[in-house]
Amino acid sequence: MTYLVYARVSPKGSTWAASETSIPDQVAECQGYITARDPGATVHVIEDEFQSAGSAKRPGYRRLVAELRSGSAAWDVLVVRHLDRLSRSLTDALPVLRLLQEQGKGLVSTTQAIDMSSPTGRAMLHMILVFAEWEREMASERTRAKMVAIAQAGGWPAGVAPRGYERREKHDNTLYPHPRQGPVITDVFERYAAGEPLPEIRKRYSIAKSTMYVILRNPIYVGKLPYAGEVYQGRHEPLVSQATWDQVQARLPKKGQHRAKPGRRKRVFLLAGLVKCHCGRALTPASARGRGGKRYNYYQCTDGAKGGCGYRLRAEILEETIIDMLSGELFTPEDIEQMLELLRQRRAEAAAKARPELQRVETALRTLAAEREKIEQMFLDGIVTAATAPMWEERLARCAAETAAHRGRREALRADIDGDMAPYDRAEDVIRDLDKLGDALARATPENRARIITGHIAGIEHQDGDAWRVQFLVGGTRFVSVQAGQPPSPLERTAFALVLTLPARCTAGRAACCAPRAAI
Repeated sequence: MTYLVYARVSPKGSTWAASETSIPDQVAECQGYITARDPGATVHVIEDEFQSAGSAKRPGYRRLVAELRSGSAAWDVLVVRHLDRLSRSLTDALPVLRLLQEQGKGLVSTTQAIDMSSPTGRAMLHMILVFAEWEREMASERTRAKMVAIAQAGGWPAGVAPRGYERREKHDNTLYPHPRQGPVITDVFERYAAGEPLPEIRKRYSIAKSTMYVILRNPIYVGKLPYAGEVYQGRHEPLVSQATWDQVQARLPKKGQHRAKPGRRKRVFLLAGLVKCHCGRALTPASARGRGGKRYNYYQCTDGAKGGCGYRLRAEILEETIIDMLSGELFTPEDIEQMLELLRQRRAEAAAKARPELQRVETALRTLAAEREKIEQMFLDGIVTAATAPMWEERLARCAAETAAHRGRREALRADIDGDMAPYDRAEDVIRDLDKLGDALARATPENRARIITGHIAGIEHQDGDAWRVQFLVGGTRFVSVQAGQPPSPLERTAFALVLTLPARCTAGRAACCAPRAAI
């Protein structure tokens, strides 16, 4: 039978200066348990050093889950010293338990007598996970209660002190006036209370408008302490008198009063930040008034120098063409299969590149282990004196840090080599969902349309003549299009190429000449 030992140690509670963490002890204990139970067993080990159990973003944990989901797990039983090494979150643990049951894998905790082979063991496991999550939530609740208690006592609970104040000692929760920022805050309040225009005060101290309103509305400067939706009496020294504070609050506009009216809002350029000119520079939004006062919106080249590019295009033409393209049928089944085949090739290339580096990392880990063992033996043999001990202890600490870094890199490389195909499956789902963008764009507001487009398109580049090249973002991967009539390069991440054709300076509105054209 084959066993997989999972060991983990959190950042807190780990001594970075020590030569080892508790991971070797966890592995040794689990291996001893396995040997006593099954002397001829094969044992594999996955480690997560300095990783919190409250997070599922652990390299070793993610590799374990990937093996279970893909069905490639070559082990029969998962062994941990204690269940909280695997997870303290019921939300994270239940999917793993479900995967273990679906794949017919066992789970053993050497210190809790847990065995998933029986209904009683599975029920006991769920109870333990519930109490582990309860303990984590109680710890969070106690921390929040402590912060509120500090605020009720007039102290600053945690975090960076507000502008104008500073914290001094590590565990001192009292705020003290900052020697340079404090007088500035006082002067800002006094000038505004005296009627000085806000732009002049902002210019004097180079403070942003939004920051200025936050300062003027913050009761911290009059001796109060806002925290968790409540305002308490602080024990810090006020920077502003109550009379000045009242004058400032009476003069301040109500929240939302200074915002622009809906009818005066600027136009939303759907493709802002995405469009490039054929000269390589960006095409940025611009507006101009024509005869009769009508406003025209453009995307124009940033090369506005005399004799420069000077290219520009009506915003409505390009935006409507992109929306029409996204609303149509973008992909055929052949297109999708061609894209996924290239993705698999990229995956194989990444795995091939990872193997030599993995060998180098394994060699470095063996070298570090030998060096650490040699230094520890020197301590045991009495070779290290009191004078040289700090130097060797520092070297042990460096070994531990380098070992942790190499182990993390080793897991990442193993994931590149042995990872599942789930990202590629998700990419296929996203590609198929692109055909449904038309409905979403039709219902969306201009702001949401811009978000939808930027979430699926990485860039739009003007080519020679009337052609436009579109780059798609699929599953977090940039799918680079190619020119019409050219086969996709093996170095590119997709075989899909979409070329939009429209006149460079069309003045006919939505004429037939503005229709998009797709090509592979």
